[in-house]
Amino acid sequence: MSYSATLRIKEIGIRKVLGASVSHLMLLLSREYLVLLFIAIGLAVPATIVGGKAWLENYAYKTEIGFDLLMAPGAILLLISVLTVSYRTYATAKTNPAESLKAE
Repeated sequence: MSYSATLRIKEIGIRKVLGASVSHLMLLLSREYLVLLFIAIGLAVPATIVGGKAWLENYAYKTEIGFDLLMAPGAILLLISVLTVSYRTYATAKTNPAESLKAE
């Protein structure tokens, strides 16, 4: 996230000069990461169900993989990612656009 924000610092500065709000900039920068995160969770849940059921069939005592065991790690991952990305995007969006634009 930091690397992406560093690459887009001039774009962010121009958008701020043209009147973009901090919340709009945060949504703009966070969207690509959150989409990738949802795709990763969408691919991991079916793989976990299939792999987990195959693995658990080797045991004498049978148990099921509950919905909470699948969604809890995804929710924790989503929370940590949203907090991290929000912090970095907020710090980038609050920078002075004049400093980023006068560098060149």
